[in-house]
Amino acid sequence: MLATSSHRRRPRNAPRDDGPERLHVAVLMGGVGHEREVSLRTGRAVTDALTEGGHRAEGWVLEGDRDEALDALPRGLDVVFIALHGDYGEDGRVQRALAERGLVYTGSGPEASARAYDKLRTKRILARAGVPIAPDRVLPFPFGPRDLRHVLRLVPAYPVVVKPARMGSSVGVVVCRDRQQVRRALEENARFAQPQLVEEFVPGHELTCGVLGREALPVVEPVPAEGTYDYRAKYDPTAGTRYGIEPETIPAAVRAEVRRLALVAHDALGLSDLSRVDFRYDPARDRLAALEVNTIPGMTATSLLPKGAAAAGLSFPRLVERICRLALRSGVILATLMVPSQVYLLSQYQIVQALGWLDTVAGIVAPGLFSAFAIFLMYVAFRGLPNELEEAARLDGASPVRTFRSVMLPRVKPSISGVVITAVLWSWNDLLWPLVV
Repeated sequence: MLATSSHRRRPRNAPRDDGPERLHVAVLMGGVGHEREVSLRTGRAVTDALTEGGHRAEGWVLEGDRDEALDALPRGLDVVFIALHGDYGEDGRVQRALAERGLVYTGSGPEASARAYDKLRTKRILARAGVPIAPDRVLPFPFGPRDLRHVLRLVPAYPVVVKPARMGSSVGVVVCRDRQQVRRALEENARFAQPQLVEEFVPGHELTCGVLGREALPVVEPVPAEGTYDYRAKYDPTAGTRYGIEPETIPAAVRAEVRRLALVAHDALGLSDLSRVDFRYDPARDRLAALEVNTIPGMTATSLLPKGAAAAGLSFPRLVERICRLALRSGVILATLMVPSQVYLLSQYQIVQALGWLDTVAGIVAPGLFSAFAIFLMYVAFRGLPNELEEAARLDGASPVRTFRSVMLPRVKPSISGVVITAVLWSWNDLLWPLVV
């Protein structure tokens, strides 16, 4: 059975995705990332909501990032709800491990998750798709004093935002208003051991839009009581953060554009079922800029995607059930390979992995074959050449021009054709093979 691009497989006895059947769901939470506490809150909220909706939900707290821990999941699960944030949650590794075990899970597949988790890759992909982004400078990791000085020289104006490339929940995000603040933020964030972005600060409004299935949810504007929309403003119910749903202070055309761009970003990254895209809007310049794309949005009491879903008429229990049923629907059966008394189920991940092995073999064997083919063409074209040159020189009076026309030219033409054919074959791995994979 081949899975869809989300790399998930639907069990043979799985319930329908649109029916009232009671689901058996394992909710993965905890993990090893810096957002572990947020994950635990999300996991507990999802577990309670599924139970309230009449489903059998079991919370599974992961203490590490070893795939073997997933082998303890109960048999007969309909869906694994991924409530993990950060490393071994949004980076594609747990999705790959679940896919290898033939388990249906919520959200996007391993490759799409890994793309969206990396802000550098995400911004480049979004820019190619026509989604506006804020300009940035990148500090690699590890970095030395020269790298740091180079990045600081490239900052055109202040304020700027320093942020790690692979982190969420505003962890490591600092708004800097001068060179010294940038240097201090970059040095402190070195503990995350990853590249960092020094991004232009876009003043104005923070806007966010969730995507559920193929629908863009209402736009939500978080308005912190003070300062920026940082970790405390996001997760502390006492922080005083207010939330505007389709806020009237934002022009209707801008809100419509946010919803459109959220779907464009979702599709450009190859995401499945749900995501949340965060933007900044500068009304003075009528400018939108996408900041990041979240593949596993928070599901806490203060989280943004549930607020957008509620505005669209989906209560929290109905929202998490909808996400589970979207996962089941994405596990569509594409093909079945029948063997006597057994059914072998293959995920698209396994197919792509097999193609990768074939590509490796081709990369080793093909150059030798193509080189041998080129040598053979040259041999066929130029065999017997010394005797013919001697005969041509005798008949043409040793004229170089006549000798070239009568002997060499008929051989050079097919040789050039052979070289062109060989070059085309040689470029298989670089030009044609990626189209197959």
